[in-house]
Amino acid sequence: MKLCNGTSLVHLFILLIAVFSPHASAIIDMCILPPCDLVLKSRLYSKRCNTKPIRWPLLITGTPRSATVFTTDTLNAHGMQIQNDWRRPRRDGSVSWIFAFEDPHNFGPARTDGSKYEHVLHQVKNPLSSITSMCTEPVLTDELKFLQRHIGMPSSYEDVKYSSRAVVEFWVEWHEFLNDLQLPTYQIEMVDFKDIFRVAGLGKYYNETIESDVSSKTNSRGHREKFTWQEIYTIDPLLAAKAWELSHHFGYSYPEVDFDALTCLEYLPQCRKNAPKIVPPKCPPGAHPHHTNMSYVVPIPTTVNGFKGWVDSGCTEYQRANGTFVGLTGLIGEDYLLTADQMDPFLQRQIIKSQINGKLKKESGTVANSSSSTQSFDTKKQTTAADLLSDFQAVDPSNLSLIFFVTSAFVTSVAFVFFRRKFSRLEL
Repeated sequence: MKLCNGTSLVHLFILLIAVFSPHASAIIDMCILPPCDLVLKSRLYSKRCNTKPIRWPLLITGTPRSATVFTTDTLNAHGMQIQNDWRRPRRDGSVSWIFAFEDPHNFGPARTDGSKYEHVLHQVKNPLSSITSMCTEPVLTDELKFLQRHIGMPSSYEDVKYSSRAVVEFWVEWHEFLNDLQLPTYQIEMVDFKDIFRVAGLGKYYNETIESDVSSKTNSRGHREKFTWQEIYTIDPLLAAKAWELSHHFGYSYPEVDFDALTCLEYLPQCRKNAPKIVPPKCPPGAHPHHTNMSYVVPIPTTVNGFKGWVDSGCTEYQRANGTFVGLTGLIGEDYLLTADQMDPFLQRQIIKSQINGKLKKESGTVANSSSSTQSFDTKKQTTAADLLSDFQAVDPSNLSLIFFVTSAFVTSVAFVFFRRKFSRLEL
């Protein structure tokens, strides 16, 4: 059925919903929140997990040698007040690999005294470049005790230690922890710094007129030639497999490399130039000691919710009116934020949509059942699908006017076309 200008009634109905729905532009989904025992190891604020209060809006973290100094200088150039990891946080927070874990005796002089950050973002850099540059870090000396308190670092307990293996362990285990926290994650090579302001709720400070002249080589250090994937594999095949998967999860790809065909080199790749030649202890020369099938590993898209350079939207907790908590995708930005009185009706529609699809799918970001092994926090504060559905049996009164208006408009349009056609026939 068509209107006078050729617009269908169905199109009109859709248009009315798009125009008058307050949630039409909200690109938000539901997700499984990380367990509290994991959150409490970090410096992320969580009301659900009863952490200490928020003191700063933003922490950006990752591993060493992932361009954190460049990020600090660029954000400050555009109006943010943020500090790198060797000094106390400024008004807007910190950029610090050290602050990834909560630790009153962390490496370096800066302290946060247990206070928390409202937003924690995960920054990544080209993995091979980052791992190679980490060879310049005192991983097996000054940083070692700090690292051992928070990640495994098994090679650091062996009689003979190799810094090349230690930095790969460090890179893999640090990023695994940050991944498990489900933080919004971006590639430093592609991100628009304005989006960092927006995601952190600091858009009001962004100065668009300033041209940043910060060099990408800020805080660069001399080091050995960049590691290849065959060298990483020779250092430790199992660690290499984990690093390969993480790299693709972060949106990096290496189409010229067939990981399943890699073999061990004759000598162990080391951090130090001109180091003595050593037979690889974990990888017999010429062998592929651990069977792998990496054909399923593909890089994920580097655009999330319209934000270029982001590879993970994260999962942010939201407390509903009844005191329970649900997870929402965190990369929503200031343009997509919903007010508290809008959020519960939004969640209602998400649950109904999921039920229509037949089941709650974990991969699309749903709320976990209380029996899930991935959830270890207080079940009294956990929101299950059944909880949400029971809470949303009644239609929210704030939406009745919208429903009535859209329905009335649609019925009126149908009636108008029907009677117009009827009278046109009578005139004939």
